[in-house]
Amino acid sequence: GLRVMSVESQELLLNEDLSGEHLGRLLDLLGKNYDQIIVDIPRHIDALTITVLERADKVVLVTQQSVTHVTDATRLMKILCQDLQIDKARIVPIVNRYQKSADVSLSDVEKAFQGITPFLVTNDFERVNGSVNNGVPLYTFARSAKITKDVLELSSQLSGAPIPEKKGIIERLKARL
Repeated sequence: GLRVMSVESQELLLNEDLSGEHLGRLLDLLGKNYDQIIVDIPRHIDALTITVLERADKVVLVTQQSVTHVTDATRLMKILCQDLQIDKARIVPIVNRYQKSADVSLSDVEKAFQGITPFLVTNDFERVNGSVNNGVPLYTFARSAKITKDVLELSSQLSGAPIPEKKGIIERLKARL
């Protein structure tokens, strides 16, 4: 059920090619046809990213467990809250590739995010890389892996929809009949 809209790989789209007004109209049109819209924006702020951020119900801020990444994420969070007046409650920090044994601990990250507990996505490079390289969704490639469960929980948290229950063999057979 996921639909992806992107720029053709042969094209180079510059910010001058798209105005905030045109992007706003595109978001309005998409909003009439889809329950959820996810926009992956770069980590720099310009007129187009501001247009997206102002309209967003939630802003997902992804970081990793290193001093550099966490410092960059907290700087960006400060810009979002102070300069763009985005309510902190709309920001969902995520630590990608989380490891308990990392030099930067979860408490360090929480301090950096001023007490907001980030969502943790387990580090499982092997499975994610295998999924991408084989062109198979992670849910199909490694359904019972912790990383898959983390992504399902994150999806549920962001969308408000419950995590689909795993059906047993009897239920699957009944569904086919």
